[in-house]
Amino acid sequence: MNKFFTPSINFRIIKLLLLCLGMAVYLPAQITPSQQAQARQELKRRNIDETELKARLLERGIDVDNMNPAELAAAQSQIEAVVAEMEAEARVRPAETSAPVTTPEPAEPPPAVVEAPPLSTPPSNLEESTIWGHQVFRNKSLQVYQPNDNVSAPPSYRLGTGDVIAVNIFGASQADLKLTIDEDGFINPPAMPRIQLRGLRLDRARELAQTRFARYYVFNNGQFSFNVDATRIITVNIYGETETNGSFTLSAVNTVFNALVAAGGPKDEGSVRNIKLISGGEETVVDIYEFLLNPTQQPNLFLEDNDVIFVPLASKIVEVQGGVRRPLNYELRDGEDLKTVLAYAGGLLPESLNEGITVTRSSGNKTSVLNVETTTDFALDDGDIVLVPVSTAPQRQQVSINGAVIIPGTYAFTPGMRVADLLQKGKLQPGSRLDAGFLRRLNADSTATLIPIDYQAALNNAPKENIELQSEDQLIVFSQSTYTPRYSITVTGAVNTPLPLYPYSDDGSLTVRDALILAGGLKPNASEEAFLIRRNPANELERQYVRLNLGQSSGMDQLLRPLDSLVVYTNERFSERFPLQVTGAVRAPGQYVYDVSLGLKDLFTLAGGLKLGAARNRIDVVRLQFGENETTKTISIPLEIDEEYNVIGGPTGGFLLRPYDVVVVRSVPEFELVQTVDIQGEVRFPGIYAMDSDNLKLTDLLTKSGGLTAEAFPAGAVLERKEENAGAVVIRLDDAIKSPGSVANLKLRNGDIVFIPKVKDLVAIRPLGTRAEMIYVDSLLNDGSLDVAFDGDHSAKWYVNNFAGGFSDDALRRSLTVQYPNGELGRTKKFLWINNYPEIRPGSTIRMELKPEKIQRERREERFDWIAMTSAILGGAGTILTAILLATRN
Repeated sequence: MNKFFTPSINFRIIKLLLLCLGMAVYLPAQITPSQQAQARQELKRRNIDETELKARLLERGIDVDNMNPAELAAAQSQIEAVVAEMEAEARVRPAETSAPVTTPEPAEPPPAVVEAPPLSTPPSNLEESTIWGHQVFRNKSLQVYQPNDNVSAPPSYRLGTGDVIAVNIFGASQADLKLTIDEDGFINPPAMPRIQLRGLRLDRARELAQTRFARYYVFNNGQFSFNVDATRIITVNIYGETETNGSFTLSAVNTVFNALVAAGGPKDEGSVRNIKLISGGEETVVDIYEFLLNPTQQPNLFLEDNDVIFVPLASKIVEVQGGVRRPLNYELRDGEDLKTVLAYAGGLLPESLNEGITVTRSSGNKTSVLNVETTTDFALDDGDIVLVPVSTAPQRQQVSINGAVIIPGTYAFTPGMRVADLLQKGKLQPGSRLDAGFLRRLNADSTATLIPIDYQAALNNAPKENIELQSEDQLIVFSQSTYTPRYSITVTGAVNTPLPLYPYSDDGSLTVRDALILAGGLKPNASEEAFLIRRNPANELERQYVRLNLGQSSGMDQLLRPLDSLVVYTNERFSERFPLQVTGAVRAPGQYVYDVSLGLKDLFTLAGGLKLGAARNRIDVVRLQFGENETTKTISIPLEIDEEYNVIGGPTGGFLLRPYDVVVVRSVPEFELVQTVDIQGEVRFPGIYAMDSDNLKLTDLLTKSGGLTAEAFPAGAVLERKEENAGAVVIRLDDAIKSPGSVANLKLRNGDIVFIPKVKDLVAIRPLGTRAEMIYVDSLLNDGSLDVAFDGDHSAKWYVNNFAGGFSDDALRRSLTVQYPNGELGRTKKFLWINNYPEIRPGSTIRMELKPEKIQRERREERFDWIAMTSAILGGAGTILTAILLATRN
């Protein structure tokens, strides 16, 4: 034992220490202030922090704030041990000096992070429960927290081994530390003594840590942060009536409720009122209803490693139906009765009836119905069904007034209330009709009766009219304006703001001029011609049309009548647009609008002028000749114009355009722009050449371009024809050179392009359908093609057999084609069943297809029969064999 605790002074020193810890209320009254100062001085001399001492005692179950002197004496040995431990730590603590404080560096790297076991997650797709309290675990209102979730531990969270503490200091000293509580319950800050934290609440641990760090770091209030960076992983064992039983790996920040969510919550038969939490040998009963009714009063039921949660069977389930706010099943504990379950159900609805509540109870094969009252402490049994009746036709004690009143609505009904009383409450509007109104009264069969009322007589207290009201009576007050017809006028057409419906002036003084002003005035294109279309209010199908001249006062001062429609027309309505058309050798042919001011020269200017090839001496005007009441006739007028578009030859008396004229400008006969052809590739002087003769041919173009080069390959020449978008044209330039008079010597057209490639001495074989891929490496099959040297005028079969290893079994030989350099396509022809393959030229490409899968399968199945048949035929038909040998020689 430490010498500080000698037998003669042990309890005295303990009393002095406890005095410093706030326990003066339990000590004898003769403890003086000087003794308190003496105790604090003794603690300071021995480098013992009061706050830390309290925290360490609390960790061992010694709560000095709630112990009397006798309990303190009993805990003397434990207090001595804690004081001795703190003294030993103080002796090894580095001496504090007045040197500037700097941020200490960690003495060693932090330990490696150990991968946590996989965490438990709640089951999904749980069915809804009809028992109140189960929804907490099934509707995802609570969740299971994971260590990496951004969840802050609350102040009441108790620290334990494995929690990672984040300490941040941002004052004169700087520190950013992550400290893990070790197996002994300590954190080990670098260059300072360890600090015992296990078992402390987070808020108390923060106070203790701030006190200890203040001895080695310089910071002010608000410059020290102490939080849980990562919570420890614990194992919780959940058994009983839950959706899932077993051990669950969770973050320690989860409470009992969160852990039950991980297990799917209690089953329908499981209790939510008697859940048992067994931790460290102590048992705590958890009631979900207490949490639901007042969540703020619930303790933070945090868990420790290896805690056990047991959910027993519910002992009493009662169903509540009818007029309650929350009709569900409820679990009751011993001593809870009808009043309790109705409170759990949220209380009665306004339309519920206190009288007539029944309880249906089953016992064995017998079911009985009991009448109960809410004022009694009626005890309920398991399986009882409580039914609160609801009024289907509630009697509302109210009356109402609507219509031409200032305060329409519903008013409280009082017995003896009369019509005049309700009229005075509703306050009649000016203009209300008092000589006639109605009282609407409901009958017993839910029908209604309308009772005529003279409101003026009722207000004068005439007994016949001022009748007594009944509950739910309704007064209907009419306005005199309801019986006055409301007419309107319309103004449409060439006005700035058309009036689709404008109220008619009841005094009949509204004129056409007034209506036009209301419509924003006339538009600039408004015609003086207008119509007033009148409808008869007594028969709106009748129409009267009044013609108006808005340019005269008689038209503007015309009085309007109810339902009149004023229509103002535009000038365009009385005008007709006549078309003119210009076509032929003009830059912008099209249609234009005729006007007397438009001349021929103007028309050509609008059309962009004449084209270069226009024949000014061949202009025809196609004219529609017509007269009043005469048959129309089409005539043609020839014209000649000069460079300024002036008419120099035409009809006597000059020429003027007329409506519907069509001016046709002819082109100069055989007028053509520059025509050229282009030759590219292997000629001596490639480029563009003029088509200076009408029948320029391929050989002529070769002569113009200086002839072929030594590397020219005329057999592969191609021609692209732009005329009529013809595109590529197959030519045989080599034949044209040999026989200039043959059809191969094609006539050229404007824009033709002839391309003569270099000599091609290769033949390309596509490997599909051949055995090339079996005998050549991939690098020789360039882009899926086997390129071989041209070896004379042989057939395609010869090249396949000699260079590509022959045909594959699945090759469709009759599909073999040869594409020649000039674009021609040579196909395999058939004689009897013998294939006649096309010949190969330099630059050719050989292709073929594969047999369809079905044919390949049938051929494989029937191969033996075909061989036998062929042998028989060859053995008996010498002439056919000779034909085969001749056909396959090449």
